[in-house]
Amino acid sequence: IYLPYIYLPFEGRWVERSETRRGFTHTQNICRYAHTVYMCTAITYSPKNFYFGRTLDADTNYSADVVTTPRGFLFENIECRHAIIGAAIVSGGRPLFFDGMNECGVCMAGLNFGSARYFPEREGMLNLAQYELLPYILGNCTSAAEATAELGRINITTKRFAPDMPPAPLHWLVADRESAFTAECMEGGMRICKNTVGVLTNDPPFACHMRGLSNYMHLTAAPPQNLFGAEGAEEYCAG
Repeated sequence: IYLPYIYLPFEGRWVERSETRRGFTHTQNICRYAHTVYMCTAITYSPKNFYFGRTLDADTNYSADVVTTPRGFLFENIECRHAIIGAAIVSGGRPLFFDGMNECGVCMAGLNFGSARYFPEREGMLNLAQYELLPYILGNCTSAAEATAELGRINITTKRFAPDMPPAPLHWLVADRESAFTAECMEGGMRICKNTVGVLTNDPPFACHMRGLSNYMHLTAAPPQNLFGAEGAEEYCAG
């Protein structure tokens, strides 16, 4: 997929792809803009108990810590009814969560998503800044299903946390032991998709990832079969 623009997250701006090539060889260009490529992945796993985890792959040390907020914690104007634990940067006494879970077992992770679009405040919607979304959902929802109902009435605004901290372009995996959903704020507003795979990574949009899975429908955990006749290929290892 050719994208005419590249998002530079640490500069908070989009640039034309041609701009990244001026005066650089292909290899130099990749090295120069390697920080725009991330491989963060969030995953759920439920063999018996429910597990939720994510990787945070970047070339910058964000100095994140494991942070907990108690019941009744006030985040901006948001009162969090449930306790939260997650990875966050603390700035001015306010945790900026990358991911987390609440005491009810609802989990949420934000992953890099250059297709994200945020909007001015909209009348009749619950207007939240990007950094307010995770504490609002985990602080007030008791299940992933309840979270999706809340997400449907939320408008994510362009409000900055600080003058030098623009909204991070993200999409989110929200899950509990019963179900998982993907939330993406794009042109037209919030899109919520049931995530039966229980996995989310970065760009492109979730629907593209699901179509991509069609390329791997032939994979199986069963032993391989010889389809090339009696003298055909033979299994030579377990991998």
